[in-house]
Amino acid sequence: MRLYRLLAVPLGILALLLSACAGRPAGVIAFESRQGDTSDILLLSLRDGRITPLVSDPAWDGTPAVSPDGKRLAFASDRDGDPEIFVMNIDGTGLVQLTDNTFTDFMPAWSPDGSRIAFVSDRTYFVPMEGGTMEVAAGLELYVMNADGSNIVRLTGGKDDVSLFPSWSPDGQKIAYMNVSRVAHIYVVDVNPENPQPTDLTPSLELSAWSPRWSPDGQYIIFMGDNQVKKGIYRMDAAGGSLTELTRDWPAYAVDPAWSPDGKRIVFASNPSGPVNLYTMTPDGRDIQQLTKDAGYYALPSWSR
Repeated sequence: MRLYRLLAVPLGILALLLSACAGRPAGVIAFESRQGDTSDILLLSLRDGRITPLVSDPAWDGTPAVSPDGKRLAFASDRDGDPEIFVMNIDGTGLVQLTDNTFTDFMPAWSPDGSRIAFVSDRTYFVPMEGGTMEVAAGLELYVMNADGSNIVRLTGGKDDVSLFPSWSPDGQKIAYMNVSRVAHIYVVDVNPENPQPTDLTPSLELSAWSPRWSPDGQYIIFMGDNQVKKGIYRMDAAGGSLTELTRDWPAYAVDPAWSPDGKRIVFASNPSGPVNLYTMTPDGRDIQQLTKDAGYYALPSWSR
């Protein structure tokens, strides 16, 4: 009986702590904190709501992507004069530069198994021709490399298009992305074939579609849509149908959506009170909750466990 009484108090406290944490989302969110023409990368712990600097120096550091296991961060930085892809441990140690050239490399995205990284680059590339090769400058295109920076493969290429915001399918076989030719649409491309053929998922869409993100179960793709009146978060089937505006009744713009690892919440950036903070909602657009309450400009969140 005495032992029971001794355990009752700490066990009761533990039960209260577990109850308090039960309603909180799990994991971490890395995001940009923008100041004028530069930005740093901050890390939000969803366990306790604490925000800590993750990448902070005089250079521009942005487009963060936390690895699926939550242990590493990929990001872009222009600390050597032009944007390059870097990777480091989530505690800030072990910084490694993966790309090194005179072009722009940014917007890294981890494959679901963490073995590869997709990114955007405006580097030139060479195509075979009779008698040799021809150097092509096609603007911003999608590339994939191993997580150590080796074996870089180009996935898209067209003189009139711009490819941005890569997002892997959960099976690691496809990448959804934003393609801008005459208007911004959501495309998908196979990762592994010798000659990947990009497909427009939104050929009839009457608004600009940005920053797609594939749901963890592979069923949906969310994106930011701009109808020239308001920017909002939209959801569609992974095949491109059943379009739904999730933030139709939200009183401000909503941009930069990203899924929680379990697919139960969506984080996005918005400014209903002036400063741009982070918010979450359910996949049907309900139960909108504010995550950050700072007088800043937060953008491009990446949610991992």
